[in-house]
Amino acid sequence: MAEELQGLLKRIHEEGLSKAEQEKKDIIAAAEGEAEKILAEAKTKAEAMIKAAKEETDNYTAKGKAALEQASRDILVQLKNEMIKRIEKIVKTTLKDAMNPEFMKEIISTMAEKYLQADPKAELSLHVLVAAKDLEKLENLLKGSLSASFKSDPKIFSRHDIDSGLKVSFDGADAFFDFSDDAFAELICAYAGPRFAEYFTNQS
Repeated sequence: MAEELQGLLKRIHEEGLSKAEQEKKDIIAAAEGEAEKILAEAKTKAEAMIKAAKEETDNYTAKGKAALEQASRDILVQLKNEMIKRIEKIVKTTLKDAMNPEFMKEIISTMAEKYLQADPKAELSLHVLVAAKDLEKLENLLKGSLSASFKSDPKIFSRHDIDSGLKVSFDGADAFFDFSDDAFAELICAYAGPRFAEYFTNQS
């Protein structure tokens, strides 16, 4: 009887140890499985965060590059406009020095002579618009030398919008010519503008 009891106790002990060992293995396996699951989720989240961060960086990089390119274009446009303004200023300053009453009188005389050579019977009427500062002197020069060329005395008026140069109208020939500072500046800038535009386009 004592031996049977001893055998029973031994079997219970062994079964208990075996069960405990199995439970231990089950717990470890479950823990390992849970750990792998957590690691997999963490890896997935990390990859997603890295991808999002890269996309955000690329987006900022693209925006930064586009902003720099736009700023570069804006600077070139400003530079082109500034250069055209300076050319316009130089033209007007130069014209103001060159277009004195004596030179303007030569322009008008030459034009009238050419028209009368082409049509000796033409009855020309001259109208001239000039800056106020040139009105009196040009009027004296023209009336003293060209009156015989026209059917009536040349009519000369001042215009506040003309700083230098003149505008000429030959009524008998239906012709109008603009030799004002604005006209010359516009003409030269129209010539130079596209060349500046082409140059600055190549730089952008």
